[in-house]
Amino acid sequence: ETVVTLEMDQQGDFSGTIVFDDKDYAAAYKREEIKESKGQDDYLNSFEADNEGLDVENYRIYNLDELYQPIREIFEVKIKGQSNLAGDIFYINPMFYERMESNIFRIEERKYPVDFGCPLHEVYKLSLKLPEGFVVDDLPESVVYEFGKKKLLFYYKIEVNEGLIMLINELHINDSLFLYDEYKELKEFFNGVVAKHSEMIVLKRTESSLE
Repeated sequence: ETVVTLEMDQQGDFSGTIVFDDKDYAAAYKREEIKESKGQDDYLNSFEADNEGLDVENYRIYNLDELYQPIREIFEVKIKGQSNLAGDIFYINPMFYERMESNIFRIEERKYPVDFGCPLHEVYKLSLKLPEGFVVDDLPESVVYEFGKKKLLFYYKIEVNEGLIMLINELHINDSLFLYDEYKELKEFFNGVVAKHSEMIVLKRTESSLE
């Protein structure tokens, strides 16, 4: 699970926290990734390099050596360059660094099964506080995509309340094996996820803030 809590300033920059909670296979993978780095500084430098515009100001990790416990990482961050300004309009992708940018299934047809190896569950939650003088002009639509009696489930719910944007994004792969004749629908499902992750929040300055 990834929980992102950010506050936006008047220039379209962000500050706040990113919290990763990893368990089971994800925790094992994370422990291996940290083990292979050349210390914490190297690990954080790689994290910053992989997430353009992100600067880690503080970092804490819990249960790294407790092999049967989930790992929790807390990053206190500053983020620049993740909003686009056009006149008095800001465009922001609420998925930030967690968006699926391309479909992993590219070929037109497949003659053998798709095996994910194990069920996968990804949860992303965003809380974004807007600065004074900005209102939401357009918001992505909330959706639920389902494939094969919940063999795959994609849940995307976004809402705004009193200057606070809340997003819950979940992808559940409940069955790890898909037959070749399910490939076309599988590909279309992930095309839908990629398309939803590309959608922007549109913010505009209020007239009072322009005076």
